[in-house]
Amino acid sequence: MIYNGNSPWLDRTLRLSSSLDPFVSPIAENIAKGAGKQRREHAVHNIKTALSVILANLLRSYALQPSHGIKIDLSNDGFLKGPFNPFEVGIRAIRKVVDYLVGSNPPLIHKRGGNFDKLRGVGYPTELWISERLLKNVTNFIKENIKEVKYQEPYNQSNPLLGTLSI
Repeated sequence: MIYNGNSPWLDRTLRLSSSLDPFVSPIAENIAKGAGKQRREHAVHNIKTALSVILANLLRSYALQPSHGIKIDLSNDGFLKGPFNPFEVGIRAIRKVVDYLVGSNPPLIHKRGGNFDKLRGVGYPTELWISERLLKNVTNFIKENIKEVKYQEPYNQSNPLLGTLSI
């Protein structure tokens, strides 16, 4: 991925449709198992919500501009409760999802880590991009399993895997 710095911020009000739950649920279960703790239903639900929010943002960003990813704040105070976080996505679930997607072999997303410069007092956000493998998996799932969505020719002609979806 080529870093350009013009990626949009994560939109916490955007998430995948519930018709994609059969795609999201197994990944969320794997993330919960990878934590090594006793499986709790609310933790799996939080991970599924975080995964849905991240995937929706990555797909939207790719559809708008393939070279852009999303900026995300992975600091402890990045995901507070309030009107700008309607799904109450927590930082623990976000970190688990990002770590799993980056750490899978091959990686499902690409990550450019952020940092905080103490001398300048400036923070740099983490940036994420969708990988071709994850994009292909999501697109194939949509084509094969979702019948109420009509698949049209791709808007982005540089990659025929992703088309515009109309309901």
